[in-house]
Amino acid sequence: MNSCDLLTTPHYIFKSLSAFNIIFFLLLFCLQMDWQGQKLAEQLMQIMLLAFAVIAFASGYVMASFQMMILIYAGGVVLTTLLTIPNWPFFNRHPLVWLDSSEAEKHPKPQPSSNVTQKKKPVKK
Repeated sequence: MNSCDLLTTPHYIFKSLSAFNIIFFLLLFCLQMDWQGQKLAEQLMQIMLLAFAVIAFASGYVMASFQMMILIYAGGVVLTTLLTIPNWPFFNRHPLVWLDSSEAEKHPKPQPSSNVTQKKKPVKK
């Protein structure tokens, strides 16, 4: 049974959980982002946070309002969170393909070669 199969999960488990706990469970255990998606999400997060920081600082400076600067930056953090944390489909364009266990048994594990030269440690003088 897949741990993310909600159709076979007993309903009494979900009756005791809040909506936040169910969403947390789904994000933590069911949704898996591929490697390129993780890299894209991190780059997107860094670019967006930097852009919102610059926009917030400039607008706060022009308006002479610290409160406006904080509100703009907080809105940027919320928007960045909504775009980068959930597992959106564009983060899964390069899924990993795993071998079946039956296929893995057919292919022997690579053995380390015996003719690999060892690096010599430098001698202190």
